[in-house]
Amino acid sequence: MLKPAEKKYKETIEYLVNNYYPELKGKKIYLFKYKFKTFWACALWIIPFRVILINPKVDNLDNIPLRGLLGHELSHLSIYEQKGWLKYLYIYPPVYLFFRKKIIKEENAVDRLTIEKGLGNSLFELRKAVKQDEKHARVNYLYLTEEEIIEHSNKVDDENKNNDKINY
Repeated sequence: MLKPAEKKYKETIEYLVNNYYPELKGKKIYLFKYKFKTFWACALWIIPFRVILINPKVDNLDNIPLRGLLGHELSHLSIYEQKGWLKYLYIYPPVYLFFRKKIIKEENAVDRLTIEKGLGNSLFELRKAVKQDEKHARVNYLYLTEEEIIEHSNKVDDENKNNDKINY
């Protein structure tokens, strides 16, 4: 059952959009709580609505990994915006249903964009938190590993003022 998300999620989304995702400024993003079996969150573009579903299991997540989680979902929305609604509507559903390698490629691209936006440390802290969730273990292979996050973060341009350094 969908429930509206709490104020802390809305404030975090607003902060991330204003500081890291200027292409999403002015776009209405709806946040709801939904209990998934494995995933912690999910981004959807139900035209014309942009929706992020948040699993209640993340309610106790610290602020830094929460930024990584919501930053990852905003990166999905950013990619959807870039590709346009036709590609999103006709290409993404079959890909996500039938092509595991394409899903991995997409999720890795989303993680890399999250790092390039300056949220490498937040994503790194999210991965550490996710490792403790036994149910999420079934989908961990879809995302960059901690080592891959560090490696890509090191490649990101040093001029990016928003880049939060990974503390490992």
